[in-house]
Parts: sequence; C-alpha cells; structure tokens
Amino acid sequence: MCVRSFIAACLTFIKDVYELYKVGIYEWFWAFAYLFVKRKRKVIRNENILVTGTGSGIGKDLATKLAAMGNTIICVDINDEANKQTVREIVQSGGRAHGYCCNVAQHDQVINLHQQTVREVGKVSYLFNVAGVVSGKLFRDLQPSDVKRTMDVNVLSVFWVTQTYLEDMRELGYGHVTTISSVAGLFGSIKLVDYCASKFAVMGLVEALRFEIAQEKLPIEFTMVNPYFIKTGMFEGVISKWPLVMPMLETGWVGDKIIQAVEHNRWIVVMPRIFYYLMLVKAFCPDRVSVHINKFMGTFDVMEHFRGRSEPQEAKSKDS
Repeated sequence: MCVRSFIAACLTFIKDVYELYKVGIYEWFWAFAYLFVKRKRKVIRNENILVTGTGSGIGKDLATKLAAMGNTIICVDINDEANKQTVREIVQSGGRAHGYCCNVAQHDQVINLHQQTVREVGKVSYLFNVAGVVSGKLFRDLQPSDVKRTMDVNVLSVFWVTQTYLEDMRELGYGHVTTISSVAGLFGSIKLVDYCASKFAVMGLVEALRFEIAQEKLPIEFTMVNPYFIKTGMFEGVISKWPLVMPMLETGWVGDKIIQAVEHNRWIVVMPRIFYYLMLVKAFCPDRVSVHINKFMGTFDVMEHFRGRSEPQEAKSKDS
C-alpha cells in the first residue's frame, strides 16, 4: 500500500511538473513575443460597467472614458452631488450613465445597490473598484477611527462590491474585475502604515480570488493596478524625491493605461515602470537592504508635507 501511494505521488508530481513546464514555456514565449508584436485587444463596448469613487479623480476619469467608448456606466460614490455632476457631464457628452449614492464599505448598502442596479440598468459585466481613502498619519498618531475607516473603504468595500457583482458575471458567463491598489501595496512607507496595510490586503484578496475563479474555469478576468501618487488632491503636499523617474502621475494618463490593461487582460500593472525593477531588487536583496531601497525611493520623507484634501470625505476617488 505504501509503495502504491509513493508511486502515485511520484506520478502526480511528474504530471504537475510537466503541466507547469508546458504552460511556463508557452507564457514566456508570448511574453517575449509581445515585445515585438501587439497584444490582441478586446473591445469594450455596449457593456454595463460599475465604477466606484466616480465623484472625482481616477473614478471620474474612468467613468467618462468608458462611457465615451459606448458603454453604460453605473457611477457610485458617497458624495451624491459630485457623483451627480459626473453623471450630468457624461450624459451631456452623449454617453449613458446612472448615478447611485452608496457607502460601499457597508454590506447592506451594497446589497441594496445591487438590487437597484439590476432592476434599473441590468447585470454588470465590468467592475472597477476605485474608491479609497488615506489618513497620512504616523502609526503612533492613528486613532481607531482612522484605521477602521481606512480598512472599511480600502478593503471591505472591495470585498463586498466584488462578491456581490461577481454573481452577475457568473450568470452572464464572462466579466472583468479591475481593482485600483497602489505602489503602497508593494512597498511600505512612513505615514502610510494603515494605508499600506489596506493595499497589501487588497493585493492578497484579489490574487486569492483570481485563483478560485481559475479553479472554477470561469472566463472572468482580473486586473490589479498599482500606481504611484497621482495629482488629484488625495495626496496633496506629497513631493517625489526623484521626479524624473518617479513623477507624480497625471489622472488622464493613468486612466488611459488602466483601460489599455483591461483591454489586454493584463493581471498586474505598476506605474511608473521603474517599480517593476525595484520589486525585483527587493525580492532578491538581503532583508536589511530593503530599508535602504525604500530610503532611496524617498518613502522616508515623501509624506513629510502631506496635507490631503481640504475637505475629506467618507469615501473618495482612489488616487494612488
């Protein structure tokens, strides 16, 4: 019996290694080929797309651009007036948009939102998790309310909205979930302890969910977006140490890159590209070197003059 079990284990191991080798060779071939050949781009048109955090920033930019591509946009934000303005601008430009005021950190509100959107618009095939907040305080100065707010909006909202609207995609037989994380979900930073914790959590949440969906063999794609600081006001006062290679990003440029990534079914996007190389350096360097890498990146003092928005909201558009 022991011999049979051993042989079975060996055969399983050989089979798994072969599958890994086969897939690995295929994917590496195309990764190299895409340096010279354009990726196949899917057309995003006539879809029902839900975007959170559409009152301003990246959320508003994405909603506007996706509407211009011929889609119906479900704009969701806790700031009702700002959200209505986004909807008005889309409609005035000839697009289709519906606005909903919702605190996406509250599960019951998300459930009610889903019932309403299915009834009034239809099932959602594309989801963009954009809403987010930042405290910008040292760890010792964080209050329980600061931490709860950060985790509620940056993590639980992604959990509740994705869990709820993923059922639409299951029924439709396809879909795409895009979540805006941050470079702070890859590297720690001073005065961003709670924010980094929330972004690292979101990375793990979506990656694990991606594996579950892959196991079920459902044609639902996922994209994680990790941008550096964006000029929208959420990180007002932040100054990049190396503006030539780590510039403050423009909203319009980031929005274009996100849509391009979704069109090509890319799993992870990091902006600017230098952070891909810094991730590699961090992975292979001795532990203590990571401290100096972060110091080189400017994370020790990048938040020194942070002010944030003059009038913080419960949930605002994600800017990094």
